[in-house]
Amino acid sequence: MRRSYVPLESEIIMVPLQSIAPLAPEISTKRLLALIGLFGAATGLSILANTLGPDPFFVHVAIVGAVVFLLVMIPVLVLIRLSQTGDRMRKIGQVDGITGLTNRQTFLQRFTRALPQSGVLLMLDFDHFKKVNDVSGAHAAQLCLMALAQRCREITNSTDIVGRLDGAVFGIYLPGAPIERGRDIADQLSKGVQVVTHDGILHATVSVGVVVADGWTPLERLMQSVQQALDLAKLRGPAQVMLRSVNTHETALQ
Repeated sequence: MRRSYVPLESEIIMVPLQSIAPLAPEISTKRLLALIGLFGAATGLSILANTLGPDPFFVHVAIVGAVVFLLVMIPVLVLIRLSQTGDRMRKIGQVDGITGLTNRQTFLQRFTRALPQSGVLLMLDFDHFKKVNDVSGAHAAQLCLMALAQRCREITNSTDIVGRLDGAVFGIYLPGAPIERGRDIADQLSKGVQVVTHDGILHATVSVGVVVADGWTPLERLMQSVQQALDLAKLRGPAQVMLRSVNTHETALQ
């Protein structure tokens, strides 16, 4: 797999260009055991038939038993394989192909399930991302996306919900977190990322909108409020953080 080196806050991390491995055929342990079981069953029936003697009745019983066994086991193995493939495809359908984070639909679904618990919602967007794409190219833009996704993984917990919402926009929900933790994460992410391109080191900053979720405000209103907070942050300039409550009171954090 081709990899690119991405420096992040004076550290060099290695980010894969493709977050999802291709669906390549592989011999799993279960499949190998199934093949061994089929071979063992056929061998056992053959030995049984030879032990019972040349009586055609027993030979026919052994043959019929082997055929029935194969007719039952083959569809079962096929159904198991289809089920595993379906589960894998569903998981892939929930993931953004560039960053490896959850996609917008999955993020909103998980966010909705977590809404009864209060927390902090963040929405972040690269500053002047279109210029990065136009000047440095699509490859550099994708490196920025992957580097920011990696940074989000590093500073969030496994219980937090992180996803790529659209384009260069990311969403983070911190269930049960106090506003202080949301501010700290927003401040760290606003510093942006640095990636190595063919033109040198590219530094891309990030604007962040922050909203406190109280546990009863609807999803639509929270998403609208955090989008407005992000828009206000971007109006103030690059690398800005803006806190906005659902009653439209906003506070600049930087």
